[in-house]
Amino acid sequence: MSRLLILAVVVLLPAGDLWGQVRRVELAADSSETRVIDGRRVTELFNVRLSEDTARLRAERGIDYGTGDIHFYRNVRMIDQGDTLTADEVRYNRFTKLGRATGNVRLGDGEVVVNAPEGDFDLRAHRADFRAGVRMVDSVSVLTSENGSYWTEEKRAEFAGLVRLDSDDTDVLADSLTYLRGGRRSDARGNVLIARRGEDTETLILGDRAVNDDSLGTGEAYGNVLVVRVSADSTASDTLYIAAEIVRSFRDDIEEWTAATGSVQVWDTEYAALSDSVYQMQDLESRRNWSRLFGAPFIWVGESQVSGDTVAVAGVSGSVDSLRVRGNAFVAQRDTMVNRIQQLKGRTLQGRFADGDLQALEVTPNAEAVYFNRDEADSLNGAMQVTADRIRFLFEGEEISDLRVYQDVNGTYFPLELIPSELRLDGLNWRPDARPDPLPFRQRLQEALARFQAQPSSDS
Repeated sequence: MSRLLILAVVVLLPAGDLWGQVRRVELAADSSETRVIDGRRVTELFNVRLSEDTARLRAERGIDYGTGDIHFYRNVRMIDQGDTLTADEVRYNRFTKLGRATGNVRLGDGEVVVNAPEGDFDLRAHRADFRAGVRMVDSVSVLTSENGSYWTEEKRAEFAGLVRLDSDDTDVLADSLTYLRGGRRSDARGNVLIARRGEDTETLILGDRAVNDDSLGTGEAYGNVLVVRVSADSTASDTLYIAAEIVRSFRDDIEEWTAATGSVQVWDTEYAALSDSVYQMQDLESRRNWSRLFGAPFIWVGESQVSGDTVAVAGVSGSVDSLRVRGNAFVAQRDTMVNRIQQLKGRTLQGRFADGDLQALEVTPNAEAVYFNRDEADSLNGAMQVTADRIRFLFEGEEISDLRVYQDVNGTYFPLELIPSELRLDGLNWRPDARPDPLPFRQRLQEALARFQAQPSSDS
């Protein structure tokens, strides 16, 4: 057995590789002995150390195959520019600088730790690829998946297969995820579920892809997106749903903005809506919120269908106290007692509320209305078509109870026997079946939450 073996190898790299620099590789061991394994003569090393450029690798035992391949085992530790890798075994090629670690693999740099049963590493690319169950922990988050890659210089992680990212206020589930530690930015793809917890609300986001930047307070979700917002003290029936193709959000200490585009559907306890795009803002202190709907918007308040060029809704803590429509305002409601549609149109509309209940809808100017009267037995007994500068529908509960007209009034009254079969205003587009239904949203959310609960927490 040889003692105090030191093997220094000086390698001159080709001109195209690192400008022809001389690279020194030093392999040392306290002792060694020659063996034959599978017909090949090898050198077994005891308390072995390898120094190569910036990398330092040591283990209790090693086998040098004489081809550049070295098998290190028992308490293997490798240090390279502040990154430390430990494992039960490492197979490393000192020419290619590629290695494979197996058994209790751990990679850390003082700020992040990655654990896995096995993985490959590339010292030139500063990259490690992990398999068979990966766990990455830093000061703000825990990330787990089936497989993953980590670039130590870029502080970038690429994880795939049952990915879960848990942080103080946000959890993410996805098929795959890119995580940039420096900016706390994540890009999740495939079956994405994000759960974000605030002081007063919890927000859940489902979609095909979601990009979140915690350092900037921004988020983007793409593809069949569903946003679910629940107040901390509310029940499931108070939940707000927003479905769209794309949703972007911004949040700071003062307010939260949300922009949804592409076949947008909105549903909460106070109203439901359809439009091409929706912009929402909430003051986090007062909890007052504003929503503006653009692109052929329809909104249902109680039993009334309201449409126009743009619709604006405002309220506090989910309760609506203001409704405005600009351009081609139209109100329609079916009177179920007489099976006729009450109609109101004009240039602009304003809704009046009291304690969250709709009291009146008023249009002006160029107001027009079709109103069907009922007798004391709630039977149809006449109809009116009228124009005025201003017309108002009054409500009891969710139903239209009366009509008020103001200034420049002109109209026609039809007794029961003379009511036209099709008494309607130009522009009527009655779409009760288009009203968003919360049931599919709830079912989709329940399925996503079941998957979330079935997947082990990153802390487990």
